[in-house]
Amino acid sequence: EHAPTTVFFGDGAVVTGTSLGAPTADPTGPVPDFVLGLRWSDVDTHVEEDTPESGLLNIQDGALARAAEASTWVVSDHESGELADLVAVKENGNAAEVSLLHCKGSREPPGGRVEDLYVVVGQAVRSLRWCRPGTVFWLELQRRLRERVATTVVHGDSDALGDALDAWS
Repeated sequence: EHAPTTVFFGDGAVVTGTSLGAPTADPTGPVPDFVLGLRWSDVDTHVEEDTPESGLLNIQDGALARAAEASTWVVSDHESGELADLVAVKENGNAAEVSLLHCKGSREPPGGRVEDLYVVVGQAVRSLRWCRPGTVFWLELQRRLRERVATTVVHGDSDALGDALDAWS
């Protein structure tokens, strides 16, 4: 039997199946711990992957720099049908932590625009199929690194990642 779908709303309300749970906390209260605020003052948020005229980093390079700080490996998979623009993998003992990063430039200055959010969340939703236990994700990442020119290790030792993928798949 499958668990019912659960949807969490920004005001704290929760819908599980057909049941609505009212907000349990003040929606103007502190930002939850899982929301990370990162400084992007060194990034031109209008430019996803080209070289910005401003001399700042593009969004992909800015995201890569931040991911590399916390990851053992980062793989670029930026192309149609991508797992994500960047796949960050951190070895953690007998486990691995994976972050799928989606990047998108904006024509507008940084802010809370719903249209920009729709695009990135749409990409994230398409990546959900890879967020499953088991070996499917690791096998797919191996295949992409072997067969797709656009999929490359951009941070960390590629041979060590290959060994880890062999062990995990």
